Amino acid sequence: MKLIELLNKISTIKVTGSMSDMDIAGIEYDSRKVENNSLFVAVKGFKVDGHNFIQNALNSGASAIILDDEEFVPEELFKAHDAIKIFVKDSRIAMAEASNFFYGEPSKKMNVIGITGTNGKTTTSYFIKNILEQAGIKTGLIGTINNYIGDEKLISKLTTPESNELNKLLNEMHLAGCKYVVMEVSSHSLALSRVYNIDFNSALF
Repeated sequence: MKLIELLNKISTIKVTGSMSDMDIAGIEYDSRKVENNSLFVAVKGFKVDGHNFIQNALNSGASAIILDDEEFVPEELFKAHDAIKIFVKDSRIAMAEASNFFYGEPSKKMNVIGITGTNGKTTTSYFIKNILEQAGIKTGLIGTINNYIGDEKLISKLTTPESNELNKLLNEMHLAGCKYVVMEVSSHSLALSRVYNIDFNSALF
């Protein structure tokens, strides 16, 4: 996907560098997963600040960087790697906007049911998934114990994945023929904008 297309979908403050006809191969917030032509998003976590790993991402082949702390990395570093510097107000929201568009707005192509609250999210999500499947509807599930694309079980690392991983997973569910997705939505995911831009059809508390 062309970087200019992604930039049209996110709220930027300033973009530095020559985009020309640049293609983006993927979106990553973990510098260890960056490959050539990746868009790296520097996000601040509870323990780790992604801005500290911008140089690692550039060394691994990132061609563009989204960041919300403009003075964190010297301008010369971007010039040395011929990389695009994209300054935004909130990196997490920008990552959600970019990944939603990159994966084709997958949540709009299925019926997404979000379940939040302190207790009972996992049990409720499995109840709903089973009811839908008994009705013959292929259903995806995103939650604490495992993720499911229909009957295919996937490892779950977070109750609600980061936005780029979430949109990638939703796209895989859509391509696999899922009509419904049941998703546990943690309080952390709401606070950290992980479900920003997700098109929920129903919400349960």
